[in-house]
Amino acid sequence: GTSAKTTVTLWVDTGLTVVVKSPTEGGYYKGSAPVEVNATQPKFAITSVTMALGQGSAVPLMQTSKGVYRGSIDFNSFVPPLEGEQLLTVCAYDENGIQTAVVRRFVSDDTGPSIAGTSPAIGVMIGSVIAIKATVDDPAGVDASSVVAVVGNGDRNFEVALVLPAAGGKTYSNLFDTTKLPSYALFPTISFRARDVLGN
Repeated sequence: GTSAKTTVTLWVDTGLTVVVKSPTEGGYYKGSAPVEVNATQPKFAITSVTMALGQGSAVPLMQTSKGVYRGSIDFNSFVPPLEGEQLLTVCAYDENGIQTAVVRRFVSDDTGPSIAGTSPAIGVMIGSVIAIKATVDDPAGVDASSVVAVVGNGDRNFEVALVLPAAGGKTYSNLFDTTKLPSYALFPTISFRARDVLGN
């Protein structure tokens, strides 16, 4: 009836904790996207942290400090250059071969805002004070300070900053006094310009 017992301590490997700091989910990037990953595993050593774009091969990320791994995605290094929504997969492995994967979607954007609904329309007779309008939109966001209309006839131009109304929306407008134009400017032109928050 003699008995004996012993206790064995076991560590259960539940994988790593991986947080992708950059790129942000649904974020817009121009030219390149920085990659920053925080990976932690309190009980076992981390052996590697990699990233892969779409169906491409995995590329190791460089550890810059404890638990922090960094890299970069150069959109122009791909043929053709990356454009539109991209899928990034980050994988981290510990010494037991346990893998933790995180997927992140972001957008490569090198296209400027769309400009539509411009006013006055082509061929319209103008005179005195006119209202200049344009509907400007961009999924990354419009740099409101960049929206302008350039009015002129070639040798003399006037830049008119277009602004949003207090109620918001996407239609930028402002007034312009056409009497500022020289008398010989019978066929003036209006050029609308804008950039997004990325600089496109």
